[in-house]
Amino acid sequence: MKKMTLTILILIFITGLTWSQEQAVKKLSVTIGNPWFGLKYDINSRFSAELRDVVDPDLNIPAVKGYYNFYKGSKLTGFTGVGYGIISFKSEDVTGNGSLLTVFVGSEYKLMPNKSLSLDIGYSTINLKSSNYSVSGPEYIFNIGLNCYVF
Repeated sequence: MKKMTLTILILIFITGLTWSQEQAVKKLSVTIGNPWFGLKYDINSRFSAELRDVVDPDLNIPAVKGYYNFYKGSKLTGFTGVGYGIISFKSEDVTGNGSLLTVFVGSEYKLMPNKSLSLDIGYSTINLKSSNYSVSGPEYIFNIGLNCYVF
């Protein structure tokens, strides 16, 4: 299922390369990072929302992120926000679940009319539980991704 979803996202990305600036409304983008993909919607010039999931057979983290754009230039946008995800994982000897709460700050740099590079760093609180273990603590998470505005 995830391979098919990733294939569809790649096709949307390639289709987005051929669109002209007039055709791109620039409200909805496919975001591609490592190891995640998502859909980001610009609600207005100040607020955006994103649905994101990790592409890994042993790890699943569907997440929602909310963005506040505090700076908007011709090529650069500065943002801050909060994200929440639900974690499920499995390995050879441990299976469990948990949650992730992140506060982040970053920027998005427009490379082309419908492509941009996004970077952010966030402070996360992660809670994980399995039948034998329970772990919680802070983590710093760095994300880099490509936003492809297709709709």
